Amino acid sequence: MTEKTTFGDINYTSQKEEYTSHKEQTIHDEAPARQGSVALNIVDNPLRRHDKETTVHDAITFAESNGMADQAALFGRAALVARDPENFESVPDLTQEERAALVYERDHKWHGPKMLWYSIGLCAIGAATQG
Repeated sequence: MTEKTTFGDINYTSQKEEYTSHKEQTIHDEAPARQGSVALNIVDNPLRRHDKETTVHDAITFAESNGMADQAALFGRAALVARDPENFESVPDLTQEERAALVYERDHKWHGPKMLWYSIGLCAIGAATQG
């Protein structure tokens, strides 16, 4: 069913086309298995994929390869804390000062400088008025 249309010196040809899907039908029982983390929207902690020694070694190697060799031990301890943030108090290599700072951060989540909260509020109001 082709129709020819002339507009000035140019001939246009239009054709009525119907959309047909070429997607193969799949059986619902044969759907691929999905990971449980996808279904629950849970993000897997990549630091838990390896044992503690490998995690610390990787963190120290990262610090040394990026010019922070003087902070390599801190990176190792931080990797252990990030590996299991709920049980940071059981990390044996933390100093008392680091442990106290982590306890304070856990207990006072919303503590921050006034200018930080001012800028957050200002951005929120700006976003709300912008639409």
